[in-house]
Amino acid sequence: MTETFLALLPVFAVILLGAGLRRAKIPGDAFWPMIDRLTYLVLFPALLITSTARGAFPAASAVPMAAALTGGILIMAGALVLIRRLLPVDGPGFSSVFQGALRYNTYVAFAATTAIAGKQGMALAGLAVAAMVPLLNLISVICVAACAVPPGEDAPPRPPLLRLIVTNPLIIACAIGIPLGVSGLGLPPVVDGVLDILARGSLPLALLSVGAGLSLHLDGRAAFAIGFSGAIKLLGMPLIALLILWPFGADDTTRTVAVLFAACPTATSAYILARQLGGDAPLAAAVITVSTFAALITMPLMLALVVP
Repeated sequence: MTETFLALLPVFAVILLGAGLRRAKIPGDAFWPMIDRLTYLVLFPALLITSTARGAFPAASAVPMAAALTGGILIMAGALVLIRRLLPVDGPGFSSVFQGALRYNTYVAFAATTAIAGKQGMALAGLAVAAMVPLLNLISVICVAACAVPPGEDAPPRPPLLRLIVTNPLIIACAIGIPLGVSGLGLPPVVDGVLDILARGSLPLALLSVGAGLSLHLDGRAAFAIGFSGAIKLLGMPLIALLILWPFGADDTTRTVAVLFAACPTATSAYILARQLGGDAPLAAAVITVSTFAALITMPLMLALVVP
């Protein structure tokens, strides 16, 4: 467990550096939204394309990985809907708890996979993204839209659900890379070289941006919602993933990558979606912040169940 903690520590140190830079206004508040956009539209899709196009996806790993991650999401989503009336939150608040419990920070997951599983785990990480991103975007948009405060008359129209899904850069990148990896065609040498250069810049900038986006102003009144959502995300989801993987007899690398993705903190995109569609954006920001800091402790604990 100590080795896992030390391997993950640089990932979270870079996140903290991003938070410190934002508070010090270095290089300035206008910088971070531009980096977010560049990473989301260009750099991270390049990483996804290269990692998936270079990897083969044998059924022995692909099927358990997809089953564990998507199965865990569907099981927990159904459970949350069933107990919604028992939670002391309103509709928008529930949508933030829902997102906080299910959505995962892709950047942290990829950085953690690189640190723990190396190149062997990167192709599986791309497969994990391909399995989770479409499903999570679909159910998150449905939940937030169903629970949201109705928009005012002057509010801009909300984009259609199908458009949000099919124009997602991460989904598009997986749609390009996975067929190339499965078929064995790979990328043309020049294209591979260009995308590889872009991919190298994705994780450092993304982790700094994650830190810059953390909210240090937490609402104590929402402590239950924050703790409940975080406990599900950081502890419940990886345990469910391991239970689903157990009958498959998956290898250590597959189990490690699946647990890393299931156990990583909530995605910052949960805040963006809540803000765009009328959810409880301040609560989403608090859930993201607490889960990010807590994950430094909980991720090694969950990984210790895979490789004691």
